[in-house]
Amino acid sequence: MHASLHRILSPLLIASFMAAVCVLLFGTVVRAGDCSLVPCDPSTGECGSADCANRVPINDSRVVAPDTEPPGSCAGGDGTGWWIGVGGPSGGTVTTYPVNYAYGHKQMSATDLRVELPGRDFALSRSYMSTSGLHEGSFAKNWQLNVGTYLHRVYDTGTSDNVLRVSSYATGASTFTKSGSVWKPNGPHSQYIETDTLSIDIGGGTQTYNVYVLVEPGQWKAYYGRYDSGSGLIGQNSWKDGAVFRVADWHGHTKSYKYADIAGTSTTMRLETITCTPSGGGSNDGAKVIFAWHSTDHATTELRGALEKVTVQRYTLESSTWAWRDVQKAEYLYKTGSNDHLGSTRDLIQVSKSVRVDHGQWYDTIEQYRYHNTINEGSDSDSDGFLEKGSPNQLKAYIAPEQIEYAAEQFNAAQENDSTRLTLAGYATHLRGLADGGSAYGSIKLMALAANVVARYKTTGSLEVEEQYLQSACGCGGGGRRAPRSRSSCRSGPRPRTRRHPRARGRCARRRARSRGCGVRPSAPSCRRPHGAPSGTAPARP
Repeated sequence: MHASLHRILSPLLIASFMAAVCVLLFGTVVRAGDCSLVPCDPSTGECGSADCANRVPINDSRVVAPDTEPPGSCAGGDGTGWWIGVGGPSGGTVTTYPVNYAYGHKQMSATDLRVELPGRDFALSRSYMSTSGLHEGSFAKNWQLNVGTYLHRVYDTGTSDNVLRVSSYATGASTFTKSGSVWKPNGPHSQYIETDTLSIDIGGGTQTYNVYVLVEPGQWKAYYGRYDSGSGLIGQNSWKDGAVFRVADWHGHTKSYKYADIAGTSTTMRLETITCTPSGGGSNDGAKVIFAWHSTDHATTELRGALEKVTVQRYTLESSTWAWRDVQKAEYLYKTGSNDHLGSTRDLIQVSKSVRVDHGQWYDTIEQYRYHNTINEGSDSDSDGFLEKGSPNQLKAYIAPEQIEYAAEQFNAAQENDSTRLTLAGYATHLRGLADGGSAYGSIKLMALAANVVARYKTTGSLEVEEQYLQSACGCGGGGRRAPRSRSSCRSGPRPRTRRHPRARGRCARRRARSRGCGVRPSAPSCRRPHGAPSGTAPARP
């Protein structure tokens, strides 16, 4: 049975005055004359960018702290609260499963880990932008982690820091201009940057560093390494120059960053640990966030130095023994080998998240992504129900945890014996092996599972989104029912209007067992903690 479809005609520019503004929004983020030394990698400080142009639109909105999730982020990128390129998270019009109206780029965000703490919780989130020319670092192509957004100097030559900028795929680039002893925001918010010193061990022992301090008055401070020609502790354009060292809230709760060299060279520095310590707490309080990386001599060339897994540990009591134990983890799977239905090299194709619940059991969820591969279908040659057009690294489909879990249940229900039934992880592997038009279960094709399908992009100019489909009841808080799909055609025109559309594609299968504490209305793990999951406080010590 097909559900009804709606078609939404959405403009690339929401009002005519924005067209003039948008022309001015792209800026070149430059740290030095030698572009090869720019440590642009958003998660690690890795040097080696050959392209100094960051290509992140300058939004000049409020900077989101590097220990929290961007506004409106949810599992899979439900876009409520997203910026559109003008106005930022503090204002302006937003879209669901966002397309940036000012530029036409596909954008989305997801939270992989959330750690409850005194004061501000810690969140590990990632953000995607479909624009071309973004720096390729040690994470997936066109994705950025929140934990390491760099602070950049903006200039042509020398070491002048009259203009500073923080660039985020989630909320755009925010610029600060020097005024006396501080840097004031170019946008309409109250954040500012000042200088200070900070004693901290960021790897190699405790040192006192010169730092820039980004201040959100009354809430938090983020400390970034500042080039120091005197002591030489932070060299110009070294990995420390602009890297996050610490985030602290107004009450003294801190998240301290520590980096490590994973291959013995200065170009392979990676984020190793974020230690979350409550105000007045000791070495066994709070939580640790530990980053694991593929080795730089990995047998699969595409995986060398890539982020493999992030684990959260807490100091807990088990079997009469106190120790640091794993309580959450997120694992990342990338496309390797030749280009195919999944995408191209280093595309992020799967994220597996696990939360430790009662009695040492783990609650697992899996979500998957597919990307375009230089295809322009004039007919539905792969029989997936969509006419696809797009370039490498441009998101094609997102399959949410709810869809994968439901499809696995339906697949297993149709099997005649246990030998052909699959675990959740086994079924996820099965899905990755299917072409877009393959059968997920029964007569349901793989692409019919997707919560979001971006079917067509332009292939010239800024490569804007032309057409996307989404399950309108999916995302955080969606209903447990079949859902209509919406078709968004992103073209210039008047305000969006809705009309009935005769085509229908698949269902939004959002169902979870009550025994998992989700009740009738399921929610993605990044939006709501499963029943029995750690509350964020360690058991009382004797």
